[in-house]
Amino acid sequence: MTQQHRTGSISRRERARQAKAKARERHRQARQGWKRQQARRTDKLPLPTPQARGYLVGRFWEEFGLTAFLTGLGIRKFKGLAASTLLFIALLFGVMNAHSVSDLTDKVRADPVLIELCAANVVERKQLYRFLGKLTKEQYQALMAHVLRQLQADPRTASRPDGVTVGDETTILKWAKKMPGISWVFKASEQRVGLGYEVVSTCYADGDKFYSLFCDFRLPTPEEQKEREQARKRKELGLDQRKIADVARWLEHQVAEGDAPELVVLAGNHLGHPLVSKSEALGLPWIGISARRRVYVLGTGRQARQVKSNALLKGDYQRQWHELKDEGYRVAFLGEATATTLGRVVLLVVECLADGERQLLVARPDKETVLLERVQLLLARQAQTDNTKLHLMLDLLRQGREAGIRTETATFDRWFYAVWFIRDVLALGFKRVIIKAKANIPYLYQGQEMTIEELKKQVTEYRRAPGGEKRVKFASLKVIQPGLGQVKLVFVQEFNRKGKLTQEYVLMCTDPRYANDKVWRAHKLRWRIEEIYREVRQNHGFEEFHCRNFNAIYGHVALSFLSHLCLTVTRLMTPKLHSLTLGEIKNKVFNALVELVSTAHEVIVCFTKEFLEHYGLPAFCT
Repeated sequence: MTQQHRTGSISRRERARQAKAKARERHRQARQGWKRQQARRTDKLPLPTPQARGYLVGRFWEEFGLTAFLTGLGIRKFKGLAASTLLFIALLFGVMNAHSVSDLTDKVRADPVLIELCAANVVERKQLYRFLGKLTKEQYQALMAHVLRQLQADPRTASRPDGVTVGDETTILKWAKKMPGISWVFKASEQRVGLGYEVVSTCYADGDKFYSLFCDFRLPTPEEQKEREQARKRKELGLDQRKIADVARWLEHQVAEGDAPELVVLAGNHLGHPLVSKSEALGLPWIGISARRRVYVLGTGRQARQVKSNALLKGDYQRQWHELKDEGYRVAFLGEATATTLGRVVLLVVECLADGERQLLVARPDKETVLLERVQLLLARQAQTDNTKLHLMLDLLRQGREAGIRTETATFDRWFYAVWFIRDVLALGFKRVIIKAKANIPYLYQGQEMTIEELKKQVTEYRRAPGGEKRVKFASLKVIQPGLGQVKLVFVQEFNRKGKLTQEYVLMCTDPRYANDKVWRAHKLRWRIEEIYREVRQNHGFEEFHCRNFNAIYGHVALSFLSHLCLTVTRLMTPKLHSLTLGEIKNKVFNALVELVSTAHEVIVCFTKEFLEHYGLPAFCT
């Protein structure tokens, strides 16, 4: 009986084992399961966690004496708040990843450090926006110049003669017709056209550091504004510039209104008898830009021959050129010809000295002086946009020299290759200009005029610089650049690790005695300004403005560059941060959590022991 009971039922030991297993399972489920959740109303707002960004930017502000500088400009208060407080908060836009002025005010009013430091909880959106619009472009530039002068006094941040000043331009797309000075621009990085702004800027770079300098906006010229008004008027009149009859009506309207054009420029299907005869009937001077496939008859009688525009553009006119040095062009008179629907005309080839590009122009036979005046009017109209940006760049370079930037070299991309511009840059005190050469620019070598492709054939051997980069080879030729004198062309070949040729290009240096490898290194430093553009777009709210006041727009962009400069100075003045990117410094240092202790006389920001050991604080905080 005992044996049957033991085999037919569960023993006491087994029951205990099963009970323990169930208890362990209940305990595991209780440990891993979610607790019940409920929502209730709190009687007070939860306190945000203090972060280091307000303290660090505040110390940067104090280090460079920006409050005293604003006072020196006569800017003290605005709508009850200190001007220094409002501008300091505006500088935080990029540091705090704000998306608008409203977003910025919401963030600063919730920041415990800023509330204790400068009573940021009373700042309002309209107050901040209107203050940014009250300051002028000149005052923002003076603020930047003040900071840059201070940087030149510290060897860790000062510019050096062997550094370079880089100039470039970038585009901001906004798609807002009512913003002041907005116009149609082309954004090369996205290969699209849209409404926006062109921003011209400069930066300093050497082998150890780089930072932004000055910026300005390329705004529409009076001539462009007039063209906009005319386009608006044509729309009201229902005139379509693509239709020849409507173009003729528009010319009649301009003459009737006493606003006759100084020169009628005809191109494409507009270059024909109807518009030419209408211009001549109205007494308006005209000039045509010929299509490349248009055919002309040269000579008369048996000697007459048909020639296409393309063939005329490729001709060699060594002894026929008339130099227009102020415009950067030269003109060759090809004589008279016969054109279908136009009759007897005179043909002219115009060549740009900077890039060698040519245009074939058509006009009625007249005195050479009269024709040259028309060509100059046409070139001035075509160069309005380019010259405006080039003049802005010269002004920014001048400001950099006045702020104490001591570089001997200026470098630009190929777009800025204009002889008169390079000559004016040298006149500012730079010893040399380094720029990528264009393919069709004519140079004089051993008494002969040659292009880059022809000069490459004169190069016999590429060599590596002694003790320099092993994957780069150089060759150079000394040539004459019309308008600049003797310059040096440096032919560069770059290779990958496997020894395969990856890049081949030519640099022009106005200083023939400057070493080839130094020319190449200065050109490579030009990329630093592209890094600044990328950084301010991604991390400093460069494009995040929504204003209808130009001063506020300019101030926002200028403060984006100053915000970037603040992080750059932090890295340069903190030894343990030299290996970090600016994005890492912003995330790990500026957004570090801190403890805030407020007393009757001061605000104490406490960092963790691990933070101080791992990162440390900038020199301007000690």
